[in-house]
Amino acid sequence: MIRAEVWRSGGRIVRLHVRGHAGTAPYGQDLVCAAVSAVVQTAALGLGRLDAAAKAPRVRDGDILWQGESGEAGQIILETCLLGLQDIAASYPGAIALAVKEEESS
Repeated sequence: MIRAEVWRSGGRIVRLHVRGHAGTAPYGQDLVCAAVSAVVQTAALGLGRLDAAAKAPRVRDGDILWQGESGEAGQIILETCLLGLQDIAASYPGAIALAVKEEESS
């Protein structure tokens, strides 16, 4: 199962972590994995190229982690990524678990 977690602070997305495999088809043929990958990789490209305030995400072996600050362009990219993940999770609930959490304020 793919596990996707989004953390918000003050309404803004401050962390995105996606990892795992959907398991709906053999590796390399899984359309759910391909859909999640396309959404998240596109968001990563957008953050890296369109928002100077955002750090580039860490991508390693099917695991992607982005955290930190972003400008308005970055927030639009992250919110759009979340919409895509929500849509995929609604269509394939057994293949992706999506959690949206609010960070505790200090």
